[in-house]
Amino acid sequence: MIANLLFASFYLSVGGMLAFAAWTGYFDLPSILLWIGAGIFLIVGLWRLLHLSKG
Repeated sequence: MIANLLFASFYLSVGGMLAFAAWTGYFDLPSILLWIGAGIFLIVGLWRLLHLSKG
């Protein structure tokens, strides 16, 4: 349970950092790639939180 919470927080934090990087345009990568990566990480993180809440 603790590991699932840690992985969920990891995925959500990486997704948040990628979304922030895409929003600010800090990296030289195309922002659409960062938005896609952020979306994937946020979806996986939210799925893990939903899985954690089911027990």
